Amino acid sequence: MELRKMMNAYIVVKRTLLTILLEIVTDFVKIFIQRVINWFNRENKIKLNPSSEERLFGIISDLHEKVLVKKFNYTMFFMRYYIYTKNLHNKPILLQDFVDKMIIKYRIENTIE
Repeated sequence: MELRKMMNAYIVVKRTLLTILLEIVTDFVKIFIQRVINWFNRENKIKLNPSSEERLFGIISDLHEKVLVKKFNYTMFFMRYYIYTKNLHNKPILLQDFVDKMIIKYRIENTIE
């Protein structure tokens, strides 16, 4: 019940299509989010198990490595954008497609820094 109150408060403050979409998370999207987190864990050789709030809002508190925190937040943000745009254009949400795009984004970020 507490999570629901927090989500509602956030949505009232940030009335965007993205947060409204994520409020109505389907079972498929929940599975996709878990698969993205599993992929992130394998890629970074960690065992992250974020709470529902951390998954939904892309913030993590139990990591001490700032680079991984930034990378996780960036991954969760892009994941929400990916889900939103795929739904908007009525296209399939595919893990491999997401991973391919995410790897490209990581490379671009690393060359910029």
